Amino acid sequence: NCSPATAKVLNSYYIADAQDVYFVYEGNIISLGSKDVKNIKVNDFIASDTTYVYYQGKIIEGADGASADIFDKNNDGYIIDKNSVFYCDEKISADRNSFKSLGFGYGADNKNVFFRNEKIPNADPYSFVPTSYGSAYDNFSKFSFSKNIGRNLKKNFKNINGDYFKDEKNIYYKTRTIIEADYASFAPLSNNIGNELANTLFDGKVTAKINLYAKDINNIYYAGNVVENADTNSFKIIRHFTEEIDNIETADYAADIARVYYKGKELTGVQPEYFVPYEVAGIWTDGKSLFHRGVCLDYIDKPSFTKVEYNFYKDNKNVYYKTEHLEGLMPENLIAVSQNYIKDDIFFCYTEEMPTGNLIKNLFEADENSFDLIEFNAAFSYDKTGLFFRGLRIEGIDINRMSYVGDNYLKDTRAVYCGNIRLKDVDIDNFQTLGSGYAGDGNSSFYQYVRLDTVKTVHVLGSGYATDGERFWYYGFEVTEPQDDMFLRETLGVIL
Repeated sequence: NCSPATAKVLNSYYIADAQDVYFVYEGNIISLGSKDVKNIKVNDFIASDTTYVYYQGKIIEGADGASADIFDKNNDGYIIDKNSVFYCDEKISADRNSFKSLGFGYGADNKNVFFRNEKIPNADPYSFVPTSYGSAYDNFSKFSFSKNIGRNLKKNFKNINGDYFKDEKNIYYKTRTIIEADYASFAPLSNNIGNELANTLFDGKVTAKINLYAKDINNIYYAGNVVENADTNSFKIIRHFTEEIDNIETADYAADIARVYYKGKELTGVQPEYFVPYEVAGIWTDGKSLFHRGVCLDYIDKPSFTKVEYNFYKDNKNVYYKTEHLEGLMPENLIAVSQNYIKDDIFFCYTEEMPTGNLIKNLFEADENSFDLIEFNAAFSYDKTGLFFRGLRIEGIDINRMSYVGDNYLKDTRAVYCGNIRLKDVDIDNFQTLGSGYAGDGNSSFYQYVRLDTVKTVHVLGSGYATDGERFWYYGFEVTEPQDDMFLRETLGVIL
């Protein structure tokens, strides 16, 4: 019944014509029966006119369309009208005059805190701070979704910073009493990154300097344990210049006048006046050696360690991607072909750093005179003998009839390939990429070369996620508990 002549798309779920508004989702179409199309407003699954408020196309009983504010600034699904507060289509027992959405699924009025539609017992609305979806703390405890996970609910048990707590007598790290702590002087140490960054983790709502180091008049502590021999007067956290605020809680290096520490343990033989960040992220040097995660990289000869180009380095014996040894390459006559490829007199090596931190490193032989990269995707290269993917030869592909589909997919007249792997039982003519590494042919769906356990074509949600309408995958791995996944809750929370 929707008129093409007057149809107007309102958002991903609502469409209107001159006579009515429709909610459309997964093949289901619901007519709102609205007589006030000109005043319709929509926000995700929620809509309103001057009479009613709708959720997924259905009227929310008791909600007043004329006064309803459906535009929750944090998009948590809260609706406030002149009388009440609703979470999606459910009225909650909150004071509408003082209620505010706090973000990450939380809301609060002057008496209570809510996670979605659930009231959280004993949460303090005046000090309550969400930190991520389903995680929060107040001055008295910590919370996971709607559950209290703090040590206790005594009104004198307060969160100092991160996992440090106190009551009227003791200092605690998580649930463990720090028996050595001096109560009056105990405080977490500030990250040495300047007040602007250290104090603005939650949009200016709270001062937060989260780390595992702390001190009192007598001792330095890491994760609640005494750092042996540390000098309290000169002790400070030191940070690599490549570290960002997202990693503020991982400031693990520290130093005093005589020693350098990693996670509270002394790095023996290291002098603090010479211990500085190296040019590679996460790498430090004392002028003689390199260190990563508190471990001396003694396999690298620091005096001869030099940059080749991009992230490639060498010393007098070996070749490295950053500090990871590229076995088989010799340091003489090196040429960095691109940010992914490097060669010596005999071998080429393909490197790629994955989001997990793992490094792909494939050594291979190719004809130097005819070797080149393929413009559409740096993972592909070729020489006069054939085609390579990440340095691995693609066997059997017809180069003369080959086309690039996208996202590492190739096809010729006989088969579809993901990189160097030939996919079995694929409808070549209907095969297409779906984005973010996913693809399908109408009968099967794939994440790269992995065939997903579904007969439906998946819909890509972004950030590595996809769904077939019933199940979810993250980079090809099925998400077994999507209701607990932060990205999915933020993206599709009102459905889940």
